[in-house]
Amino acid sequence: MVGRNDLPMATFRIDNWPIPEGANYSKEVQTKAKAEIDQLRQVAEKQALDRKIRQAQVDLPRLKAKLYNGDAKAQVQSKIARLQTILAELQLESWLAKRIRSDYLELNEAIETVRQSVDRLKVQTDVLGNK
Repeated sequence: MVGRNDLPMATFRIDNWPIPEGANYSKEVQTKAKAEIDQLRQVAEKQALDRKIRQAQVDLPRLKAKLYNGDAKAQVQSKIARLQTILAELQLESWLAKRIRSDYLELNEAIETVRQSVDRLKVQTDVLGNK
């Protein structure tokens, strides 16, 4: 089964039935099973969020193209703004930012180079718009 854009759909349930627990099992086994089920639920929630994010990433360019149909400058500015947002996310998430700065120096330099390039693109786009 496939969803939008021919991406495979993930497994899903359409009910809300409780997951059966063994009535005749020892408390130790029930506790262990409950812990495993809780862990699997957490993984499933993360996977569901990841799917939503990935689908939004697929849909966003198409929706923005419709929004700015015929306005090339607005489309370019929109994409530049998205790049700036992604670069800002790398700095705003403190754990990740610290890790990149301390453990991945080359990556940190590459990110800064990209940031400077995006800033130059923004200036160039703004100048083109004034013509």
